[in-house]
Amino acid sequence: MQGTFSPWLSKTFTPNEAAALAHLSTKHVRNELEHPILELASAAPPRLPFCALVYFHAVRLSGLSLSVSDRARMYRLIAEGLARTPPPEVVAFSPVLSLQLGLITQDMASKLTRFEAWKATLISNPEVMAGEAVFSHSRLTVRHIGESLERGESPGALLDDHPALTPQDIEFSPLFVTAYPRVGRPRVEDLAADL
Repeated sequence: MQGTFSPWLSKTFTPNEAAALAHLSTKHVRNELEHPILELASAAPPRLPFCALVYFHAVRLSGLSLSVSDRARMYRLIAEGLARTPPPEVVAFSPVLSLQLGLITQDMASKLTRFEAWKATLISNPEVMAGEAVFSHSRLTVRHIGESLERGESPGALLDDHPALTPQDIEFSPLFVTAYPRVGRPRVEDLAADL
């Protein structure tokens, strides 16, 4: 298992990236940062180590509503497990619950590898769509597709409308939108949606 995630051990991630990759809301991740659960790679701005991504993935997959102390213990078990050589495939969380650490870690490492490879295909040029990330050989922004999917647009309809899109574009565009939110003042329609 060590080889599948070792490239990610030295990387750090923003709370937004962690939320996107673990399929959690950014609010959920930021709430976790308010408790003494996670060890941050840096505090300002907050950067999270790979073991935090594995932790968030485990929390989401578990479907359990755990107390702060139980979540802190889960994070500690994951961090300690991933620091061991070789890391254990399974760690005991309680007498009746175990974490499939190998499976959860491999799943997150695989998603990260695929997401980063996909991001490398995107183009960002200040002279094209004001520097917004676009799909190669087009002026179609990743944000447009990601936000369309978030609003409930059908993946099939988007693929029909934009035949150059791939299934990976459909899978990762919403993650990109969450991981890399717009910078600057919110648009008027975004403010109205919050009211």
